[in-house]
Amino acid sequence: MCIRDSHQDLVQNIWINHLEIDNDGIDNDLNGYIDDRRGYNVSTQDDAHQQLTHGTSVAGIVGAKGNNGVGVSGVNWNVKLMLVSGADFESDVIEAYQYILDMRNLYTQTDGAKGAFVVATNLSGGIDRAFAADHPLWCEMYDKLGDKGILSVAAAPNESISVDVDGDMPTTCSSPYLMAVTNVDITDEIAGNAGYGTESIDIGAPGHGTITAALNNLYKEFPGTSSAAPHVTGAVALMYSTPCEAFLADLESDPAKVARRVRDIIYTTATPNNSLDEITVTGKRLQVDAAIKSTITDCGASTENTIKILSIRPNPGDDQDAKVYFEVTGDITEAYFEIFGSNGAKKAEIEVDYEAAELGYITLSAKDLLPGVYMVTLRNGDKKVTRKWVKAI
Repeated sequence: MCIRDSHQDLVQNIWINHLEIDNDGIDNDLNGYIDDRRGYNVSTQDDAHQQLTHGTSVAGIVGAKGNNGVGVSGVNWNVKLMLVSGADFESDVIEAYQYILDMRNLYTQTDGAKGAFVVATNLSGGIDRAFAADHPLWCEMYDKLGDKGILSVAAAPNESISVDVDGDMPTTCSSPYLMAVTNVDITDEIAGNAGYGTESIDIGAPGHGTITAALNNLYKEFPGTSSAAPHVTGAVALMYSTPCEAFLADLESDPAKVARRVRDIIYTTATPNNSLDEITVTGKRLQVDAAIKSTITDCGASTENTIKILSIRPNPGDDQDAKVYFEVTGDITEAYFEIFGSNGAKKAEIEVDYEAAELGYITLSAKDLLPGVYMVTLRNGDKKVTRKWVKAI
Protein backbone atom coordinates (compact mmCIF):
# COMPACT_ATOMS: atom_id res chain seq x y z
CA MET A 1 0.00 0.00 0.00
CA CYS A 2 1.08 3.60 -0.57
CA ILE A 3 0.82 5.31 2.78
CA ARG A 4 1.81 8.28 4.89
CA ASP A 5 3.56 6.12 7.49
CA SER A 6 4.36 9.11 9.71
CA HIS A 7 0.67 9.86 10.33
CA GLN A 8 0.06 10.57 14.01
CA ASP A 9 -2.55 7.82 14.25
CA LEU A 10 -0.45 5.22 12.43
CA VAL A 11 3.22 5.77 13.23
CA GLN A 12 3.13 3.71 16.44
CA ASN A 13 1.53 0.76 14.68
CA ILE A 14 3.77 0.53 11.61
CA TRP A 15 5.81 -2.68 11.50
CA ILE A 16 9.57 -2.17 11.57
CA ASN A 17 12.16 -4.76 10.56
CA HIS A 18 14.57 -3.89 13.35
CA LEU A 19 17.31 -6.18 12.02
CA GLU A 20 17.59 -4.10 8.85
CA ILE A 21 19.64 -0.88 8.72
CA ASP A 22 18.17 2.07 6.83
CA ASN A 23 19.45 2.74 3.31
CA ASP A 24 22.84 1.03 3.53
CA GLY A 25 22.32 -1.13 0.44
CA ILE A 26 22.89 -4.34 2.44
CA ASP A 27 20.60 -7.23 3.29
CA ASN A 28 21.43 -7.01 6.98
CA ASP A 29 19.06 -9.71 8.20
CA LEU A 30 19.80 -12.04 5.26
CA ASN A 31 16.13 -12.42 4.37
CA GLY A 32 16.77 -11.93 0.64
CA TYR A 33 15.61 -8.29 0.57
CA ILE A 34 17.71 -5.14 0.80
CA ASP A 35 16.72 -2.12 2.89
CA ASP A 36 13.30 -3.45 3.87
CA ARG A 37 13.27 -1.84 7.29
CA ARG A 38 9.77 -0.36 6.88
CA GLY A 39 8.30 -3.05 4.67
CA TYR A 40 9.01 -3.38 0.96
CA ASN A 41 8.33 -1.58 -2.32
CA VAL A 42 8.52 -4.20 -5.08
CA SER A 43 9.13 -1.54 -7.74
CA THR A 44 11.99 0.33 -6.08
CA GLN A 45 13.35 -2.78 -4.29
CA ASP A 46 13.56 -0.96 -0.95
CA ASP A 47 11.21 0.54 1.63
CA ALA A 48 10.50 3.87 -0.13
CA HIS A 49 6.70 3.92 -0.16
CA GLN A 50 4.86 6.50 -2.19
CA GLN A 51 2.73 8.63 0.11
CA LEU A 52 -0.89 8.58 -1.04
CA THR A 53 -4.22 8.99 0.70
CA HIS A 54 -5.72 5.64 -0.36
CA GLY A 55 -3.25 3.42 1.47
CA THR A 56 -3.22 5.73 4.48
CA SER A 57 -6.99 5.47 4.76
CA VAL A 58 -6.99 1.68 4.39
CA ALA A 59 -4.31 1.35 7.08
CA GLY A 60 -6.28 3.62 9.40
CA ILE A 61 -9.29 1.30 9.27
CA VAL A 62 -7.22 -1.77 10.09
CA GLY A 63 -5.10 -0.22 12.78
CA ALA A 64 -5.26 3.48 13.66
CA LYS A 65 -3.95 3.82 17.21
CA GLY A 66 -6.73 3.80 19.79
CA ASN A 67 -7.15 5.71 23.04
CA ASN A 68 -4.37 8.18 22.14
CA GLY A 69 -6.45 11.34 22.30
CA VAL A 70 -6.34 12.13 18.59
CA GLY A 71 -8.21 11.28 15.41
CA VAL A 72 -9.89 7.93 15.02
CA SER A 73 -9.47 4.34 16.17
CA GLY A 74 -8.95 1.38 13.87
CA VAL A 75 -10.50 -2.06 14.30
CA ASN A 76 -7.23 -2.79 16.15
CA TRP A 77 -5.85 -0.24 18.58
CA ASN A 78 -2.53 -2.00 18.90
CA VAL A 79 -1.30 -3.89 15.87
CA LYS A 80 1.63 -3.98 13.46
CA LEU A 81 0.95 -2.93 9.87
CA MET A 82 3.45 -4.27 7.33
CA LEU A 83 3.69 -1.95 4.34
CA VAL A 84 4.10 -3.60 0.93
CA SER A 85 3.70 -1.35 -2.11
CA GLY A 86 4.64 -0.73 -5.74
CA ALA A 87 2.49 -3.52 -7.20
CA ASP A 88 1.38 -1.94 -10.48
CA PHE A 89 1.41 -5.14 -12.54
CA GLU A 90 0.39 -8.74 -11.89
CA SER A 91 4.01 -9.84 -11.55
CA ASP A 92 4.45 -7.14 -8.89
CA VAL A 93 1.38 -8.36 -7.02
CA ILE A 94 2.79 -11.87 -6.92
CA GLU A 95 6.15 -10.53 -5.72
CA ALA A 96 4.42 -8.49 -3.03
CA TYR A 97 2.61 -11.55 -1.71
CA GLN A 98 5.86 -13.52 -1.93
CA TYR A 99 7.56 -10.99 0.35
CA ILE A 100 4.80 -11.47 2.91
CA LEU A 101 5.06 -15.25 2.61
CA ASP A 102 8.84 -15.14 2.96
CA MET A 103 8.61 -13.05 6.11
CA ARG A 104 6.06 -15.38 7.72
CA ASN A 105 8.19 -18.42 6.81
CA LEU A 106 11.28 -16.74 8.23
CA TYR A 107 9.45 -16.00 11.47
CA THR A 108 8.50 -19.67 11.79
CA GLN A 109 11.96 -20.95 10.89
CA THR A 110 13.74 -18.69 13.39
CA ASP A 111 11.15 -19.02 16.17
CA GLY A 112 10.36 -15.32 15.89
CA ALA A 113 13.93 -14.03 15.79
CA LYS A 114 13.49 -12.80 12.21
CA GLY A 115 10.65 -12.15 9.83
CA ALA A 116 7.10 -11.26 10.85
CA PHE A 117 4.07 -13.08 12.20
CA VAL A 118 1.68 -12.02 9.44
CA VAL A 119 -1.90 -13.23 9.85
CA ALA A 120 -3.78 -11.26 7.17
CA THR A 121 -3.26 -9.33 3.95
CA ASN A 122 -5.49 -6.63 2.48
CA LEU A 123 -5.83 -5.71 -1.18
CA SER A 124 -8.23 -2.82 -1.73
CA GLY A 125 -7.61 -2.88 -5.46
CA GLY A 126 -7.27 -5.25 -8.39
CA ILE A 127 -8.38 -5.56 -12.00
CA ASP A 128 -11.96 -4.85 -13.02
CA ARG A 129 -13.77 -7.32 -15.28
CA ALA A 130 -11.05 -9.98 -15.17
CA PHE A 131 -11.40 -13.65 -14.32
CA ALA A 132 -9.37 -15.98 -12.12
CA ALA A 133 -8.92 -18.44 -14.98
CA ASP A 134 -6.66 -15.91 -16.71
CA HIS A 135 -4.56 -15.25 -13.59
CA PRO A 136 -3.71 -18.67 -12.09
CA LEU A 137 -0.38 -17.67 -10.53
CA TRP A 138 -1.97 -14.74 -8.74
CA CYS A 139 -4.77 -16.93 -7.37
CA GLU A 140 -2.28 -19.62 -6.36
CA MET A 141 -0.62 -17.18 -3.97
CA TYR A 142 -3.70 -17.21 -1.73
CA ASP A 143 -3.41 -20.96 -1.23
CA LYS A 144 0.31 -20.63 -0.51
CA LEU A 145 -0.30 -17.89 2.05
CA GLY A 146 -3.20 -19.80 3.57
CA ASP A 147 -1.08 -22.92 3.97
CA LYS A 148 1.13 -20.90 6.31
CA GLY A 149 -1.82 -19.47 8.22
CA ILE A 150 -2.37 -16.18 6.40
CA LEU A 151 -5.88 -15.13 5.37
CA SER A 152 -6.18 -12.65 2.52
CA VAL A 153 -8.93 -10.09 2.03
CA ALA A 154 -9.87 -8.39 -1.24
CA ALA A 155 -12.36 -5.68 -2.17
CA ALA A 156 -15.19 -6.13 -4.64
CA PRO A 157 -15.31 -3.61 -7.51
CA ASN A 158 -16.92 -0.21 -7.02
CA GLU A 159 -19.47 -1.02 -9.68
CA SER A 160 -22.90 -2.63 -9.38
CA ILE A 161 -22.07 -5.81 -11.28
CA SER A 162 -22.02 -9.51 -10.58
CA VAL A 163 -18.36 -10.45 -10.56
CA ASP A 164 -19.41 -14.04 -11.27
CA VAL A 165 -20.72 -12.84 -14.63
CA ASP A 166 -18.60 -9.81 -15.46
CA GLY A 167 -15.38 -10.73 -13.69
CA ASP A 168 -13.05 -9.14 -11.15
CA MET A 169 -9.60 -9.88 -9.83
CA PRO A 170 -8.78 -11.14 -7.35
CA THR A 171 -12.28 -11.72 -5.93
CA THR A 172 -13.04 -14.47 -8.46
CA CYS A 173 -10.11 -16.54 -7.16
CA SER A 174 -11.60 -19.60 -5.44
CA SER A 175 -9.05 -20.06 -2.65
CA PRO A 176 -10.61 -20.94 0.74
CA TYR A 177 -8.12 -18.49 2.25
CA LEU A 178 -9.38 -15.47 0.29
CA MET A 179 -12.26 -13.43 1.73
CA ALA A 180 -13.96 -11.18 -0.82
CA VAL A 181 -15.82 -8.19 0.62
CA THR A 182 -18.47 -5.78 -0.66
CA ASN A 183 -19.63 -2.46 0.74
CA VAL A 184 -22.65 -1.56 2.89
CA ASP A 185 -23.58 2.04 3.69
CA ILE A 186 -24.70 3.74 6.91
CA THR A 187 -28.22 2.36 6.46
CA ASP A 188 -26.76 -1.17 6.42
CA GLU A 189 -27.71 -1.64 2.76
CA ILE A 190 -25.36 -2.69 -0.01
CA ALA A 191 -24.05 0.47 -1.69
CA GLY A 192 -25.45 1.27 -5.09
CA ASN A 193 -22.04 1.02 -6.74
CA ALA A 194 -20.77 -2.12 -5.01
CA GLY A 195 -20.01 -5.45 -6.68
CA TYR A 196 -21.66 -8.70 -5.67
CA GLY A 197 -21.73 -12.38 -6.59
CA THR A 198 -23.25 -15.52 -5.10
CA GLU A 199 -20.12 -17.52 -5.89
CA SER A 200 -17.34 -14.99 -5.36
CA ILE A 201 -18.27 -12.22 -2.90
CA ASP A 202 -18.33 -13.68 0.58
CA ILE A 203 -19.52 -10.97 2.94
CA GLY A 204 -20.35 -7.30 3.35
CA ALA A 205 -18.72 -4.77 5.67
CA PRO A 206 -19.09 -1.04 6.42
CA GLY A 207 -17.74 1.24 3.72
CA HIS A 208 -19.73 4.41 3.06
CA GLY A 209 -19.74 6.59 6.15
CA THR A 210 -16.35 5.44 7.45
CA ILE A 211 -14.05 8.17 8.79
CA THR A 212 -10.37 7.30 8.76
CA ALA A 213 -6.84 8.68 8.40
CA ALA A 214 -5.72 10.83 5.45
CA LEU A 215 -2.52 12.60 4.42
CA ASN A 216 -0.87 15.31 6.53
CA ASN A 217 -2.31 14.08 9.86
CA LEU A 218 -5.81 14.74 8.58
CA TYR A 219 -8.98 12.61 8.53
CA LYS A 220 -11.71 12.11 5.96
CA GLU A 221 -14.69 10.04 4.94
CA PHE A 222 -13.46 7.08 2.92
CA PRO A 223 -16.28 5.31 1.06
CA GLY A 224 -16.28 2.31 -1.23
CA THR A 225 -15.29 -1.34 -1.15
CA SER A 226 -11.72 -0.24 -0.44
CA SER A 227 -13.06 0.82 2.94
CA ALA A 228 -15.13 -2.32 3.50
CA ALA A 229 -12.31 -4.82 2.96
CA PRO A 230 -9.96 -3.55 5.72
CA HIS A 231 -12.76 -3.86 8.27
CA VAL A 232 -12.63 -7.61 7.65
CA THR A 233 -8.82 -7.63 7.60
CA GLY A 234 -8.80 -5.81 10.92
CA ALA A 235 -11.25 -8.34 12.35
CA VAL A 236 -8.93 -11.20 11.39
CA ALA A 237 -5.99 -9.54 13.14
CA LEU A 238 -8.09 -8.80 16.21
CA MET A 239 -9.25 -12.40 16.52
CA TYR A 240 -5.63 -13.58 16.58
CA SER A 241 -5.16 -11.42 19.69
CA THR A 242 -7.82 -13.40 21.58
CA PRO A 243 -6.33 -14.45 24.94
CA CYS A 244 -7.37 -18.04 24.52
CA GLU A 245 -4.84 -20.83 24.33
CA ALA A 246 -7.44 -23.34 23.14
CA PHE A 247 -8.50 -21.14 20.24
CA LEU A 248 -4.91 -20.94 18.98
CA ALA A 249 -3.94 -24.46 20.05
CA ASP A 250 -3.02 -25.60 16.53
CA LEU A 251 -1.20 -22.43 15.52
CA GLU A 252 2.21 -24.07 15.42
CA SER A 253 1.27 -27.52 14.16
CA ASP A 254 -1.46 -26.53 11.68
CA PRO A 255 -1.61 -22.77 11.02
CA ALA A 256 -3.86 -23.28 7.99
CA LYS A 257 -6.47 -24.90 10.22
CA VAL A 258 -6.46 -21.91 12.55
CA ALA A 259 -6.82 -19.55 9.58
CA ARG A 260 -9.85 -21.50 8.37
CA ARG A 261 -11.29 -21.42 11.88
CA VAL A 262 -10.94 -17.64 12.01
CA ARG A 263 -12.56 -17.32 8.59
CA ASP A 264 -15.52 -19.48 9.50
CA ILE A 265 -16.14 -17.74 12.81
CA ILE A 266 -16.29 -14.44 10.95
CA TYR A 267 -18.83 -15.90 8.53
CA THR A 268 -20.98 -17.73 11.08
CA THR A 269 -21.16 -14.80 13.53
CA ALA A 270 -21.86 -12.17 10.87
CA THR A 271 -25.29 -10.53 10.86
CA PRO A 272 -27.82 -11.62 8.21
CA ASN A 273 -28.49 -8.75 5.85
CA ASN A 274 -31.45 -8.65 3.47
CA SER A 275 -29.62 -6.51 0.93
CA LEU A 276 -26.83 -9.08 0.70
CA ASP A 277 -29.06 -12.15 0.73
CA GLU A 278 -28.96 -14.17 -2.49
CA ILE A 279 -26.28 -11.93 -4.02
CA THR A 280 -23.33 -12.92 -1.79
CA VAL A 281 -22.04 -16.25 -0.48
CA THR A 282 -23.10 -15.74 3.14
CA GLY A 283 -25.81 -13.09 2.78
CA LYS A 284 -24.31 -11.44 5.84
CA ARG A 285 -22.54 -8.32 7.09
CA LEU A 286 -19.44 -8.41 9.30
CA GLN A 287 -20.11 -8.30 13.04
CA VAL A 288 -16.72 -7.92 14.74
CA ASP A 289 -17.92 -8.01 18.35
CA ALA A 290 -19.82 -11.25 17.76
CA ALA A 291 -16.75 -12.85 16.20
CA ILE A 292 -14.61 -11.92 19.19
CA LYS A 293 -17.27 -13.07 21.66
CA SER A 294 -17.42 -16.39 19.85
CA THR A 295 -13.72 -17.03 20.33
CA ILE A 296 -14.02 -16.18 24.02
CA THR A 297 -17.17 -18.26 24.51
CA ASP A 298 -15.52 -21.28 22.92
CA CYS A 299 -12.33 -20.80 24.91
CA GLY A 300 -11.42 -23.76 27.00
CA ALA A 301 -13.43 -26.22 24.95
CA SER A 302 -11.52 -29.41 24.32
CA THR A 303 -9.89 -29.67 20.92
CA GLU A 304 -9.29 -33.40 21.30
CA ASN A 305 -11.38 -35.93 19.37
CA THR A 306 -13.87 -33.32 18.18
CA ILE A 307 -15.70 -32.99 14.89
CA LYS A 308 -17.47 -29.90 13.63
CA ILE A 309 -19.42 -28.80 10.59
CA LEU A 310 -18.56 -25.13 10.52
CA SER A 311 -20.77 -24.00 7.66
CA ILE A 312 -22.36 -25.03 4.38
CA ARG A 313 -22.19 -22.47 1.58
CA PRO A 314 -24.28 -21.50 -0.21
CA ASN A 315 -27.21 -22.41 2.00
CA PRO A 316 -29.85 -22.43 0.56
CA GLY A 317 -28.24 -23.71 -2.60
CA ASP A 318 -29.28 -24.63 -6.11
CA ASP A 319 -27.95 -26.95 -8.80
CA GLN A 320 -24.43 -25.64 -8.28
CA ASP A 321 -22.01 -27.48 -6.00
CA ALA A 322 -22.00 -26.48 -2.33
CA LYS A 323 -19.04 -26.57 0.03
CA VAL A 324 -19.29 -28.12 3.48
CA TYR A 325 -16.64 -26.63 5.76
CA PHE A 326 -15.63 -28.87 8.65
CA GLU A 327 -13.02 -29.75 11.24
CA VAL A 328 -11.86 -33.17 12.38
CA THR A 329 -9.26 -33.20 15.13
CA GLY A 330 -6.99 -36.22 15.30
CA ASP A 331 -7.33 -39.41 13.28
CA ILE A 332 -9.50 -39.02 10.15
CA THR A 333 -9.35 -42.61 8.92
CA GLU A 334 -12.96 -43.24 10.00
CA ALA A 335 -14.34 -39.84 8.98
CA TYR A 336 -17.00 -39.52 6.31
CA PHE A 337 -20.11 -37.54 5.41
CA GLU A 338 -23.63 -38.82 4.85
CA ILE A 339 -26.40 -36.87 3.12
CA PHE A 340 -29.98 -37.69 4.14
CA GLY A 341 -33.29 -36.47 2.74
CA SER A 342 -35.95 -35.10 5.05
CA ASN A 343 -37.57 -38.57 5.01
CA GLY A 344 -34.42 -40.16 6.37
CA ALA A 345 -33.35 -41.76 3.11
CA LYS A 346 -29.61 -41.76 2.57
CA LYS A 347 -28.73 -39.88 -0.62
CA ALA A 348 -24.95 -39.88 -0.68
CA GLU A 349 -21.78 -40.77 1.24
CA ILE A 350 -18.55 -38.79 0.89
CA GLU A 351 -15.21 -39.95 2.26
CA VAL A 352 -13.04 -37.48 4.17
CA ASP A 353 -9.55 -37.95 2.78
CA TYR A 354 -6.40 -36.12 3.80
CA GLU A 355 -6.73 -33.59 0.99
CA ALA A 356 -10.24 -32.64 2.12
CA ALA A 357 -9.12 -32.44 5.74
CA GLU A 358 -6.28 -30.11 4.75
CA LEU A 359 -8.56 -27.86 2.70
CA GLY A 360 -11.19 -27.90 5.42
CA TYR A 361 -14.13 -28.62 3.15
CA ILE A 362 -15.76 -31.23 0.92
CA THR A 363 -17.80 -30.50 -2.18
CA LEU A 364 -21.46 -31.48 -2.11
CA SER A 365 -22.79 -32.17 -5.60
CA ALA A 366 -26.30 -30.82 -5.84
CA LYS A 367 -27.22 -31.49 -9.44
CA ASP A 368 -28.72 -34.95 -8.72
CA LEU A 369 -30.67 -33.82 -5.65
CA LEU A 370 -34.26 -32.62 -5.82
CA PRO A 371 -35.25 -29.33 -4.17
CA GLY A 372 -35.87 -29.86 -0.47
CA VAL A 373 -34.35 -30.06 3.00
CA TYR A 374 -31.32 -32.31 3.58
CA MET A 375 -29.36 -33.34 6.65
CA VAL A 376 -25.59 -33.36 6.28
CA THR A 377 -23.95 -35.61 8.86
CA LEU A 378 -20.24 -35.87 9.59
CA ARG A 379 -19.17 -39.06 11.35
CA ASN A 380 -15.84 -40.07 12.84
CA GLY A 381 -15.85 -43.28 14.84
CA ASP A 382 -18.62 -43.04 17.43
CA LYS A 383 -19.01 -39.26 17.08
CA LYS A 384 -21.28 -37.40 14.72
CA VAL A 385 -22.55 -33.89 14.01
CA THR A 386 -25.39 -32.83 11.69
CA ARG A 387 -26.37 -29.59 9.95
CA LYS A 388 -29.30 -28.73 7.74
CA TRP A 389 -28.86 -27.80 4.07
CA VAL A 390 -31.64 -26.57 1.79
CA LYS A 391 -31.74 -26.92 -1.96
CA ALA A 392 -34.03 -24.24 -3.31
CA ILE A 393 -36.37 -24.70 -6.23
